[in-house]
Amino acid sequence: MTRRDEGWSGRVHSTVGLVAAVLSMATPSLAFEPALSQPDIRQALDAGGAMARAHRGFDVRAYTLYSVHDALSLQPVRSSVDAVVVGTPYERVAYVGYESAVDRLAPTASLIAKASAPCTVDFILFAHGADKSDRSFLARFAKVRVRAGGMTLAPTTTDLGRGSTLDTFLLPNGGNADRWIGHVAYRFGLCAVAGAAGPKGTLFFTDPDGRKFSLPFDLADYR
Repeated sequence: MTRRDEGWSGRVHSTVGLVAAVLSMATPSLAFEPALSQPDIRQALDAGGAMARAHRGFDVRAYTLYSVHDALSLQPVRSSVDAVVVGTPYERVAYVGYESAVDRLAPTASLIAKASAPCTVDFILFAHGADKSDRSFLARFAKVRVRAGGMTLAPTTTDLGRGSTLDTFLLPNGGNADRWIGHVAYRFGLCAVAGAAGPKGTLFFTDPDGRKFSLPFDLADYR
């Protein structure tokens, strides 16, 4: 199970808990690269491939903007959002390297080109449905915008990945409950934003339950 194939709780299951998932990745040198050189791309592919060969899943500690304390439990006051991950060009290419190594295939030029698209950043929202019948939750995210450099940006693309999968959560009373989990990735173009080498900004969105999120970010914190 990998972080884009399933929801956040599914990825946590695959690494035996959130702490293991968060701490097992060495932090890369931080410097947002809006456009990757060929050596950068090779390094990212190698990094992703190394994670696949280590059989630890694709770890995203250095790219996690927001996550709940315990993604395996359902709490009455919890939002349906489990985590938000920042997908920089480097992180996306690393994931291509990871998936290719898992599938034992060479990464294709088209996948690398899509992942390394310059001057773009993805915000990947992991969430779960309200109940076992709720499979439409990813489509209910709304008003997804980025405010950066004095500009308000709308997503240029929206990617629902492979859809939702069923997972099991813990209830406060010790029981279990099934919920559909998944992710949606919103890509934003940054070429027009002043200081695109590492702009600060805020991600805004409304979750499937109507809760409003406002998450400040600084791209200088991410490679």
